[in-house]
Amino acid sequence: MVIGIIAVLLGILLPALSRARESAYRVQCASNLRQIGQALVMYVNQSKGLIPVAPKNATDPFDAWYYRTTAGDISHFNNLAYSPIGKILKLSPKNYAVLMCPTDETASMRKTPQYIYSYVFNHRYNGTNSASVRKITEVKNSAEKVWVYEEDGSTIDDGNGELYPGNWGNTDLLSIRHNERGKKMPDKPDATLGIPNGGKRGNCLFVDGHADFVARSYAHAKSHGAPNPSKIGGVEIKIMN
Repeated sequence: MVIGIIAVLLGILLPALSRARESAYRVQCASNLRQIGQALVMYVNQSKGLIPVAPKNATDPFDAWYYRTTAGDISHFNNLAYSPIGKILKLSPKNYAVLMCPTDETASMRKTPQYIYSYVFNHRYNGTNSASVRKITEVKNSAEKVWVYEEDGSTIDDGNGELYPGNWGNTDLLSIRHNERGKKMPDKPDATLGIPNGGKRGNCLFVDGHADFVARSYAHAKSHGAPNPSKIGGVEIKIMN
C-alpha cells in the first residue's frame, strides 16, 4: 500500500521537477544571450556602428568569436580570447560557457574545427548572405529583429544561421529544446512545406539587446529574420504544423 502511494507521488512529482529544471535551463540560456547582447552593443558602440562578422567557414580575424583550427591563422580557436567579442566577454578555450546552452545535448558531439557553440548569428547581419547589413543603422525596428539565436542541433554547422533563407529547405532551425513537449516529427524544414513545429519556442537575442522566448513562426518570419524586409525578395514564412 505504502509503496503504491509512493509510486503515485513519484509519478506526479518527477514530471513537475523535470519541467522546473528545464525552465531554469531556459532562463540560463536567455541570460547567456543577454550577456552576448551586451557585448555586441559594446562592440557596435566602439566600432562606430559596424557589426562584427558572423563566424563562418572562411576564417576572418573580425569574426565575432573563433572556432576554426587552421594552422597559422589568427582567427584560431586557441586565440578565442582575442576575438572581437571574446575580448569583451573574457572568453578563452577553457572559458566559453556563455556561448553554450545548458541543455544543448548535441554540443558534446561537436569538436573543433566544427562549430562547437550553441548560438549562431542571423546570416543577414554581416554574414554569408550577399545582402547582409554591415552597420546597425541599416536595421529597421531593431526590437523586432532576431540577431542571434540558439540553433537546432540537426542543422547547426557554423555561426551563420539561415533564419530566413528564402528557400525553406535550407533553413537553420531555431532550437526548441526548451519546449519539446508535444513536438511533431519529423522536425526538419522542407523546401515546399516550410517550417515544422511553428508554434514551438526557442530563445532569441534581438538587435536592441533584449532576449525573448519566441515561436519558430515568429523568429523565421521575413519581418523578423530580415533587417529590412522591403529590400529583399522572397515570400513569407510557411508553417508545416
